[in-house]
Amino acid sequence: SLMMGLGAWPAGRIAGRIGGRRSVALGLALVVLGSVARSVWPATLSLYFFTAALSAGIALAQTSVPLLARQWFPTRIGLVSAIFTGGLTLGETIAAAATAPLMRVWFGANAWPAALLLWAIPATLTLLLWLWLAPPAPPLHGTSPVQRAVEPSSAQVAPLVAKRVSPWMLGAIMGGGSVIYFGMNGWVAPYN
Repeated sequence: SLMMGLGAWPAGRIAGRIGGRRSVALGLALVVLGSVARSVWPATLSLYFFTAALSAGIALAQTSVPLLARQWFPTRIGLVSAIFTGGLTLGETIAAAATAPLMRVWFGANAWPAALLLWAIPATLTLLLWLWLAPPAPPLHGTSPVQRAVEPSSAQVAPLVAKRVSPWMLGAIMGGGSVIYFGMNGWVAPYN
């Protein structure tokens, strides 16, 4: 949790340097490696270390997707961001709800390292699909005449956003997503 917060700023700089598509791929790779390593080395110190690596990967990927949304869908940024945020929340909810039942059925009551390994499978599939299907990002520096014509200036966007979304609503939505995320990652199995 702390690593995600601390990782957001450097993640933005990394995405600016290597591009959003590569940043998401690197972040997903860290998630996969962290998930696998947590299940293979379940000692206390290694759990902390590999959870930090996994969280840094999440921070890197999640920071890069909004950059790509702006580059790939310049006229649909709000819709794409809503779909992305909804997908995060849905995925977090499914993972939190399904982990204990799946672990008990497939691996037994005290097989939490296997459950950690189980969640490396969808992360690996996501990484492979990302590498295969994600289009290359447009150039990072400079804008084309088409982009300048399509992208409204910040002076034009600010009044529209202020009329549609209150800061309280935005804070409640983002806070709710954080509660789900941190609740899922802070969960400790009561039967261990």
